[in-house]
Amino acid sequence: MKLHFWDEKYKNFGDDLNSWIWSKYFDFSSSPDAPIFVGIGTIIDESIPVAERIIVFGSGAGYAKPPAHIGEAGFDIRFVRGPLSARLLNLDETKSITDPAILVADQFQRVPTGDRKGVVFVPHFKSPKSARLRDVCERAGIEYVDPLSESRSVVTRISRAEKVIAESMHAAIVADAMRVPWLPVVTSPEISTFKWCDFSFSLRLPYCPLVLPATCFTHQTRDLLIRQSANNLSLASPWADNRFTHERKGIEQQMESFHAIVERQHDRLRKMFSLSVRIFNRSVGRLPAFFAGRKGGDLFEASVAAMHECALRPGVLSDEKIHEAALSAVLRAIEELQSEKF
Repeated sequence: MKLHFWDEKYKNFGDDLNSWIWSKYFDFSSSPDAPIFVGIGTIIDESIPVAERIIVFGSGAGYAKPPAHIGEAGFDIRFVRGPLSARLLNLDETKSITDPAILVADQFQRVPTGDRKGVVFVPHFKSPKSARLRDVCERAGIEYVDPLSESRSVVTRISRAEKVIAESMHAAIVADAMRVPWLPVVTSPEISTFKWCDFSFSLRLPYCPLVLPATCFTHQTRDLLIRQSANNLSLASPWADNRFTHERKGIEQQMESFHAIVERQHDRLRKMFSLSVRIFNRSVGRLPAFFAGRKGGDLFEASVAAMHECALRPGVLSDEKIHEAALSAVLRAIEELQSEKF
């Protein structure tokens, strides 16, 4: 098999898990005739290479339009990340298990509660430098973990934490797998509600993130640009409600809306607004100095207070039995694939 995952220049630790986590279970080939193995990430889209056989193994959908031939012969979907990916791809919900990054629980020792130290914050890898999140964490007494760091070191630090404040979805996935309480937060509308709910629902959890305030004027302005993006699904939806059953009732309406977004040239809109954001980011240093004045200071202090409150709030954790059942299901899927000849 040939491994496929998001492997850009600035890949975050969640995507980089693919570079080593599968080697315990499978041998991969560079042969052009080898089946494609689609691994961890929101990567069920038209970027999947063309091949006679494509094996989807726990990947998610939701960032871009799915492949047009997803239901045809040659597409071997073993399982997807969660129930929303299954529905988007017109699959039975039994085809969803959970995100395969849960396999860190099969490869790392669980750290006893008494040996865990500190609260850590793992941002989304696209969180802008202008947001000064590292400075906010330092003021709030929280350890900032760079999502672009080497992936094994990030997993190790998460496993040894008392609690994880997670804007990075894979930080939450790894924390839950290692049985470390985690708290979902959002610092930008760029965060995909769809994929977070996909993962959360797979483990029978609600998705109730705390929305952290902008840290400065440039952060505020960038957020206004991103709110126009077709990739943003508003947090002011039934999905953000505390009641799990209410969230599930909202899926049908939200899925219809999401399908409509995809069909209305989603990729072109996303690229257009991404370009706007890049231009804005490059212009930050040219903004008038008075924007860094008192208003900017007030925003920063409000962000520090909000982050400190996150450190005090209790984290969430999936039920132990649900976690074990999901991990066992992924391991069974691995055994079934291992038994086949390639």
